[in-house]
Formats: sequence, structure tokens, C-alpha cells
Amino acid sequence: MQADVTLETPEVGIELVHIRLSTEQPAAPPVIRLAWEQPITDIHGVWHPNGCRNRGMVPDWGAGYASKLTVSSPVVCLFSGAGRNRMTFAFSDTLNPVVCHAGVHEETAVFHCSVTLFEEPVAPLTSYEATLRVDCRDLAYYDSLNHVQMWWSGLPGLTPSPVPRLP
Repeated sequence: MQADVTLETPEVGIELVHIRLSTEQPAAPPVIRLAWEQPITDIHGVWHPNGCRNRGMVPDWGAGYASKLTVSSPVVCLFSGAGRNRMTFAFSDTLNPVVCHAGVHEETAVFHCSVTLFEEPVAPLTSYEATLRVDCRDLAYYDSLNHVQMWWSGLPGLTPSPVPRLP
């Protein structure tokens, strides 16, 4: 299986990491983990769709936040005490199982962040394309999350369904 990773910066503070996998014969893809570090500078809490009311930080050895078509979404937001975005990351593949992780590594005062693909078996494939979106702009965290949903809405196959009219 051949893998290509490219980086795009469409505007200051936003990076898009494009992943492309291809093979001539259908094959089960290997587990892929994109990992990076984020300094714990002015970060007060962590938001993710499975968090309910919990906005606390977890250690780097803790479990990640799983998402797939029927459960949650692959997005995590690190925010300041004033409610400002410090880093929001989201993944374009909202259909297949994805595990997002943002855990504190106490010894170095950084978040260990990652997005893991194909931990659960998937059907053999010949190609796969997805994008990791990382937003480090200083704006309200809810605006950063709104930009994620607008980004998702513009991706092929992710156009939101219309809301039915009430009788």
C-alpha cells in the first residue's frame, strides 16, 4: 500500500493534512496514527462530542474519543479559561471508525494528540483519502467548532440533510 501525506495552509492558523492511500489490489489497510504535540499554554479544558459535561483534561495514557457513522464525530477542541480556541482538530472521515486523542503528558507539559484510523477492521480497499484539519486561531472555541461543521458540510457526501417541516 502506498501512502502520500501533504500539508496545506489555506489561511494563517489553519493547517490541512491530506492523506492518500492506494494499492492495485484490494487490501485491508494497516492501522495509521497521525500524532503531534501541543504545548499546554493557556489551555483550561478539552471539548469533544462524547464529553457530556466533562471538560477535564485526561492523561496521555488515557483512552481516546472514538467516533464512527453512528456514534459521535471526530473532533476535539482545546480551549482557554476565557473560552478561546487554542487548538481544534477534526477529521474528514466521519463515516468510518476514528479515534481522536488529546492527553496531557505531565513530564513535558504538552498534549499528546493523535488521530488513529483502521484500528477496527474495514473492508479491503484500493484507495482512501481523508484530511485532518487543525485550527489554532485565537477565536471563541464555539466559533472554531462552527467552522468545523461548515467544513464538514462542504465535503463530498457530507451535505447535511434538510430538516423536515413540522405539521
